[in-house]
Amino acid sequence: MKNSFCILIVLLCAWTSKAHQADISTTMLVEKEAGIWVLQITAALTAFEYEVHRHYSDTAYTTPKEFEELVIRHVSENLGLDFNNEQEITWQNALVKLGHETMVRFELSNVPTDIRTIVVKNASFKNIHRNQSALVILKKGMAKKQFVLNNDNEHQVSLRANATDFILQEARSSRIPFSDQVIFGVAILLVSFFVWSGWRWSRSRLAWQS
Repeated sequence: MKNSFCILIVLLCAWTSKAHQADISTTMLVEKEAGIWVLQITAALTAFEYEVHRHYSDTAYTTPKEFEELVIRHVSENLGLDFNNEQEITWQNALVKLGHETMVRFELSNVPTDIRTIVVKNASFKNIHRNQSALVILKKGMAKKQFVLNNDNEHQVSLRANATDFILQEARSSRIPFSDQVIFGVAILLVSFFVWSGWRWSRSRLAWQS
């Protein structure tokens, strides 16, 4: 019993330490009841401070209230929500709870009751090195699943709903596959070689004729 208690304390300390890292955050979509949702973003206070200072300077506020207003403004400008590929969802009644772990909460409107797809974007901390946000969607009757928003997916995921949970829809990459890059590079080298060889042959022929 004592060993289990010690392990629990260690795990709690590790989780608390991780939660206060500036590059770690959570983005939660929670259904309160049919058609009524809240969006909650939680991160270390230092993460919000970094982004506010970067975008508005460290002299843009003099009171906690002014800082909260800048936090809401910054987060709002970096959010994107879309349900069923229809008009984007609007958020309102913003609330900020300051602390070592700071939370921003919005109420959502215009959320359809029959959800087929969800697109979520949260680039609020994109300027923090190696940042990543754990996206959690809590909907009644659906299994709880976690996704990741980071630089690799440009802080956005597209999800499709089935009978029991949400499934990640793989975005088609705009990057050229590595194998194609190799083939393209070899082709460029061959073309360059033949052009160079033709130029050398032309020069040598001219020299011979002269």
